Amino acid sequence: MCLAVCASLWLAAYLDRCKLPVYEGKRVDEWFDALCTGDGLGGKDKSQFERLQVFSRMDSNAVPFLVSSLHSRGANHLEKVLLFGRSLPVISSVVRVIPLPSRRRSFAAMALREMQSKAEPSIPALVQALALESHRGVKTAMLDALKEICGIRNEPFYTLWSKSYETRVLKEVCERYPYLFPGTNAPSVRASQAP
Repeated sequence: MCLAVCASLWLAAYLDRCKLPVYEGKRVDEWFDALCTGDGLGGKDKSQFERLQVFSRMDSNAVPFLVSSLHSRGANHLEKVLLFGRSLPVISSVVRVIPLPSRRRSFAAMALREMQSKAEPSIPALVQALALESHRGVKTAMLDALKEICGIRNEPFYTLWSKSYETRVLKEVCERYPYLFPGTNAPSVRASQAP
């Protein structure tokens, strides 16, 4: 009985993955996993940047998967466990290959940013995820994604880490997409509490 339940759950998960859009021979989740497990955008792994640029060639069918990657249930606890595991010499080499939940959320925002206006359906989810996010780096990636998707002009570099930057970007989003925030002058977003 237990085997039948496990098999049906596996089959359901497999069929869901088969429904994901395919780009350049890979499903969107495969591109995303490859993006998240790289060494970083600027250093040794030059193909990481190329993997990120693949999302600029994707259409809006990839948006639902990326939006689902903006949220992680139990992410804070998992992140703490993974960081603790990385500090233990016995298992650190195994744990290091698992991307941190904050890294996955950040790369989801970066991928949406690369899609530019094709990611417009993700704006409400980005604003909601931004309101719930506590990691400063992820918040910045989400704000940059909103700026690029909405076509907001570049801000001076010094404002990237300020609360006023967040307020200005959200105000612009609200002005450009008032139907997303009925009855408000600005979206209700919790103040940044990142350390």
